[in-house]
Parts: sequence; C-alpha cells; structure tokens
Amino acid sequence: MMELGIQLEPKEQFIERIWRTSLGLPNIVQDLCQVLVDLSFKNKKRTVNINDLNYAIHSSSALGNLTGAVLESGFPLAKLIAGISSLYTKSPNNEDFHIVDEISDLDKDLKDAPIFTIKSIIDRLSKYGYIYHDNEMNLALTHLELRLIIKKSNEGRTQWYWHFYHARKTVAERVLGIGLDNWIKGLVDAHINGPWREEYNKIGYFK
Repeated sequence: MMELGIQLEPKEQFIERIWRTSLGLPNIVQDLCQVLVDLSFKNKKRTVNINDLNYAIHSSSALGNLTGAVLESGFPLAKLIAGISSLYTKSPNNEDFHIVDEISDLDKDLKDAPIFTIKSIIDRLSKYGYIYHDNEMNLALTHLELRLIIKKSNEGRTQWYWHFYHARKTVAERVLGIGLDNWIKGLVDAHINGPWREEYNKIGYFK
C-alpha cells in the first residue's frame, strides 16, 4: 500500500490490527489491503484510518469465508463446539469461565479467549441428549482446528482456545441471536438424526 502512496494512520496500531485479525494468512491480508486500496481511490485520499480498516474487516470476503466455515458447516458437532465455546468468558478471578448472555459481556479483548475443556462441552451437551463418541468428537475438533478456528492448549487435546478471534465474535452474535438453548437443541437433533454421518460412512471413517 505504501508503494501506492497510501499512508496508514496510526501505522503501528493499523498493522497490529491487520495482523491480529488475519492471523497472518496471506489471502486475508491481501483481501483487507485490496478493500483499503479501493476505498482510498474511491474517496480520493491517500490516508486510511482505523475506521477504514473496520469497514474493510466487515467487507472482507476472505474473512467471511473463514467465518462461514463454522456458521455454514454441515458438521453439527463442530458448530456446537464453536457456538458454546464462543460464549465462554473469564470470571472476575480468572480461575473459571462462564457463559455470557450479552455480546457486550465477552472479554474486552477477544483474542484473549479463555481455555475451555472438552469435558465442559460434553457436560453441557449431555443435558440435551448428546451421547459422547470419541471418534466423532476428534473429527469435530480437527474440523475446527484445520480451519484455524481453535487451537489445542495441551497435547492430550482436552483443552482448547479460540484462535481466530474475529470469527469468535461473529459466531457468538449468531448464537445469542438464536438463543443458546435453541442453538444447542437444533444442532443436537441434527447431530443425532441428520445426514452428516452418511458422508463420512461413504469414506469408511466410522467403520
């Protein structure tokens, strides 16, 4: 962008925000920069600010595709894990976490999402008729991990945290909009009765 004579204001904060939002993924960085360049030429100005960056983040198709990997996924258990964990926030003493009721109650800095345990997810889902199966859970976790949504916090893969914090807020907003109870009921039903297993059975995953 500097080669085009476009200045970032304030530069350090701008670069840090792009890096944190994109996770350093080249396609997302390029997409954000392209939106900013287009905006700069459209407005006939050679300086872009944080408000412009907020617009770029909201408009980025690359970011939308990554978030859509969760919200539009055909894998109910992966969506359940993402939806529930997106609402976890630290307690005042930072020794525990709880589910928020409002998007404003999430951690002020979303990139510092608390570590969550798979046991906490299973315990909550069990109240809705979910029955734990190790291979299904590992597949769901891998589904999210490969899409850079969550990262493991220990080698045993029992503790995780949100890696793609921009998607976390989007997912949390969707869950709260539907209602956590409705979100879980619908997806547990889809997990138990839906056609998703047929696709994996075709490749022999559960045999």
